[in-house]
Amino acid sequence: MQSSSASLLGLPSELRLNIYDHVFQQHLDIRPLDGFKLERHYPPRPSGLQGSYVRINDIRTQPACFSIPWLNLTLSCKAISQEIQEYMESSSYLDIDANRTFEMDLKPASEGEAVSFVTVAWRRIPCPPQKVRKLIVHNDGAATTIMAALNIFLHCGVSMDRRHPLEEHLNLDELMVNVLSSRALAVPEQTPGFEHVDEQVRSKPEFEHTHAALSNYHQMGKLAGYLGKVRVCGKGQYGEFDVVKPFKAGFNSFRWGVGSVG
Repeated sequence: MQSSSASLLGLPSELRLNIYDHVFQQHLDIRPLDGFKLERHYPPRPSGLQGSYVRINDIRTQPACFSIPWLNLTLSCKAISQEIQEYMESSSYLDIDANRTFEMDLKPASEGEAVSFVTVAWRRIPCPPQKVRKLIVHNDGAATTIMAALNIFLHCGVSMDRRHPLEEHLNLDELMVNVLSSRALAVPEQTPGFEHVDEQVRSKPEFEHTHAALSNYHQMGKLAGYLGKVRVCGKGQYGEFDVVKPFKAGFNSFRWGVGSVG
């Protein structure tokens, strides 16, 4: 009697697609950036008054092992690779919101680290970056760096490596920030020679801090051409706005793009 061995290609196509669906939604723990270090920056203003914004300094890049299950599966053989790619391009796949939604964790570094360090971790990457339409950020006390993380992702993709920017930046239909903590935990380090950073920021409600930060960038027109809608939720609160403000001149202190992360 001749023995036979089971194989993925030996299964009915409907069952293979069901298996692929489970692989696409698999939970990840990929940390492309081990830490942002926040720094308060005071640019000169024409009026002579000094404002401030948070600049990202000393980005600690962690050699991330980008082990994305569905991507690994496409490397198994040509037939499976072709089938997965065709399935991911189909309307039956792309019409499902979850299949075009990335999820990211953003939180202060592990206990023992300075609170000015913030880590980034990918939780879900169910499609190629060019197909993503929605980004969910689970913000655990790191509202100050949401724009910095968003900036790097939209210009450099999931690797978030500024040495290898995308030829064209990504754009999203929606950014959703899920506020997990009740208080803002990550604050910038003090800059010598300037007034102390208001420590009340640390006790400011994180929902309020997050919503205000994103609204301010929207008012500056920095989200135009990148986002369609912004939602902030958590701790029983909810807020949203459509991105309709065009870019305004006169906000050169905030630099948006790969070269400098503000």
